[in-house]
Amino acid sequence: MRPLRLDMAGFTVFREPTTVDFLDADFFALVGPTGSGKSTVLDAITFALYGQVPRWGTARGIVNALAPSAAEARVRLVFESANERYVATRVVRRDGKGRVATSGAGLQLMPRGFDVSKLDTGLSPEDLGEVLAGTPAEMDKAVQEAVGLPYEQFTTCVVLPQGQFADFLHAKPATRQQILVNLLDLGVYEEVQRRATSRAGAADAKLEGVDQLLANLDDTDDEHLAAATEHVALVHGLTEGVETALPDLRAAAARTEAAGAALATLDSEIAKLRGVRAPADVAAVAGAAADARTAAAETVRAVHAAEELEEKVRGEVSGAGDATALRLLLEAHADLDKLTAQAAELTAMLASAETEHGAAAGAVADARAGHERAIAALEAARQAYQDAQNADRATALRLHLAVGDACPVCAQTVTALPEDAPAQGNTGAGQAVPVDGAGRAVGHRHGSDAGGRPGAPAGASGRGADSRGADSRGRAGAPRPRGEAEPQTDAAARRAAGRSAVAAAEAEGKAARAAADSAAKLVATREQAARELERTLDRARARHDDLQHRLTATTAKVAGSPGPAALRRELDEIAALQAKLDGAGVAVRRAREAQRRAQAEAERAEQRLRAAWQGFDTARDAVAPFGPPAPDREDVAAAWAGLTGWTGEQVTRRAEARTAAEAELRAARGGADGVHLRIEALFDGVGVSAPAKRGESDYLRAAAVATERAEGALRRIEERREQAAALREQRAGHERTGRVAKTLAGHLRANNFERWLLEEALDLLVDGGSRILRELSGGQYELVHDKGEFWVVDHYDAGLRRGVRTLSGGETFQASLALALALSEQLAGMSTTAASLESIVLDEGFGTLDAATLDSVAATLENLAARGDRMVGVVTHVSALAERIPVRFEVRKDARSARVTRSGL
Repeated sequence: MRPLRLDMAGFTVFREPTTVDFLDADFFALVGPTGSGKSTVLDAITFALYGQVPRWGTARGIVNALAPSAAEARVRLVFESANERYVATRVVRRDGKGRVATSGAGLQLMPRGFDVSKLDTGLSPEDLGEVLAGTPAEMDKAVQEAVGLPYEQFTTCVVLPQGQFADFLHAKPATRQQILVNLLDLGVYEEVQRRATSRAGAADAKLEGVDQLLANLDDTDDEHLAAATEHVALVHGLTEGVETALPDLRAAAARTEAAGAALATLDSEIAKLRGVRAPADVAAVAGAAADARTAAAETVRAVHAAEELEEKVRGEVSGAGDATALRLLLEAHADLDKLTAQAAELTAMLASAETEHGAAAGAVADARAGHERAIAALEAARQAYQDAQNADRATALRLHLAVGDACPVCAQTVTALPEDAPAQGNTGAGQAVPVDGAGRAVGHRHGSDAGGRPGAPAGASGRGADSRGADSRGRAGAPRPRGEAEPQTDAAARRAAGRSAVAAAEAEGKAARAAADSAAKLVATREQAARELERTLDRARARHDDLQHRLTATTAKVAGSPGPAALRRELDEIAALQAKLDGAGVAVRRAREAQRRAQAEAERAEQRLRAAWQGFDTARDAVAPFGPPAPDREDVAAAWAGLTGWTGEQVTRRAEARTAAEAELRAARGGADGVHLRIEALFDGVGVSAPAKRGESDYLRAAAVATERAEGALRRIEERREQAAALREQRAGHERTGRVAKTLAGHLRANNFERWLLEEALDLLVDGGSRILRELSGGQYELVHDKGEFWVVDHYDAGLRRGVRTLSGGETFQASLALALALSEQLAGMSTTAASLESIVLDEGFGTLDAATLDSVAATLENLAARGDRMVGVVTHVSALAERIPVRFEVRKDARSARVTRSGL
């Protein structure tokens, strides 16, 4: 077994897809830090083949195949064994409950010359070759047949895992013997013994069968041979007699055939002639066709007459005048009457509209005058309201005014308070305070006037003095000294009177505003009505003008007209002519429809007549070879009558000829029967049955069959004589084969032969291992065996023989390596066919070896790989050893996954 390519995904530390390409890697090393996954590569190879790994313990350790975070692991191994390429695949999955199991396994035999690099192109499983196994159970047997080793021996001789490197060295003799049996395929000798025993039994069975066959060949003596030879001569005479009688048989057959043909010809001609029969309705068809042609001709004449009448009436209509122009003129008279009535009505309506518009204009003027009066009243009320407000404000100022104070309006000193006088203001509510032209209150005096004179009137700035100077009794108030305020009773009265005047002015202003708004609405309403009446008047005037224009135009149209009555009379005359023309058109259409129906009926009648003629022609063509008379092509009934009369005559003539033909046929058949009886007598003379059929070929075939049978019987006797001689020779051969097979089976039934072979193989294996061990140990150690047990001879200790279990770790490694390498070297020469150790992979610590031993081990491995007949691989931490190996697979692991990188050649 030689690995070519390994693909892993989700397998233990190789969480991500990883490919290890072993092509052209005859000598390689797996290197990398501890725990990086070097040994996992070997585990994947073993798992792909056998579904288990040595360090997992048992097959139940399959849970170790999955990376902790992976739900699926896939391993695919492409390997070569015995010059055949295989691909082994295993898939492991974890279900929803966390259980791990193999969900798929398969082994396929790849086509010869298959390019392994094509696996990266996404080939389907069907493209990989013949399926040898499709389930885990089938894989066990198929892999063992392909590799030649079971799992335990594969991990002992091919892939040597850590901790199990010395298993072959320490194995029990029986276990080691079984390994050698499988490796050397010594089981083939058991198969030889089994087959020899089977062959001996088969030889005995064949002897018995030959004896039975010889017993059945008792009719092969000389007497039976002479009788068969004589019968062959008689049958040859039969063939000659049949060939002599055949010319007479042929002549009789030809005469019979000619007579039969003549009779058949007469019968066929009579049948054809009798088949000519005239149709029963042929006369009616001919008459109907003639009647239809006559009726069609009459309808053509009727159509011509109707068309001539229509053309005549159409000329009269054309000369009667233009009905459309007359109708338009008559419509113009009606329009003129209508327009005249509309014009009179519109004139009255226009006068009424003008009257209404004048009245509306007057109402608008009245409304506008009322509106102006309301606006003037509103302005007066507004002014009164302002005066009342001014008086109220002046009163408010006087409440706090005293002689000698500074006036709050003009800032001058008050020398005297104003007196309430009727001329300056009323004592009632609503009376205004007198003010000058600048709006200043003039109801009090200051210490000096504007020029500094005492007693000049003072101006007010925005607030007038209250004109109410009287007290509550109406007396005029006397001047009060400086600092003396107006009595409270007078002030309250003045304030009440001012508020009453303002309220009254405000009420009058609101009433004036309402009156002004009402007047404005009335103006707008009357103006709207006046505008509507004006638009109505404008429309009426426009319609009146339009009617006048239309009336003028219509009057012009009817100028020179004879009048409506005359126009109506002319139109009635034209309508009468048009009705006459329509009637003529209807008559034309009816005549044409009658013509169409007559033509259709004539065509149908003609079709029936043509069909009658076609039937006649078909019937005449059937008897044309007999020379029928020429038909009358003008009368189909007469043509049928002539043809049927002629066929009756022909049938009578051929019936007379048929009687003579029947007599000739009977005479010919009698002559043929005589020849048949003569030939049948020849068959009876040699004891052979004549054929049931009396044909020439039947007689010849029967004679040939009789000859073949006679000669066959003779040949069978001769063959059986030869068979008997051959059987006697076979019997002698079977006797010899049985003796040899029984002797060989007897020799191989003892175990001495296999024991001898195993001893020889073990001797060769120990000799090779001893030679390698001497090289590795510098001549110190030598390997020997005694009764199946291995011993190591220590030449540095006076040739002391030590049991392999007493060796140290380094010594055990050297001895195990020597055995493994010797096994790899010697197996090809010792094995028969099955197991082929095409590779060896060592997963063991080379770090326990000293420098000299390590150099010797490296040289030994290099020599083994240099032979080119096997792959050699090692798993090592020793850089000195790894550097001497041409191909290195470096295994590195990060937090996500392990990875493999190839370097070297």
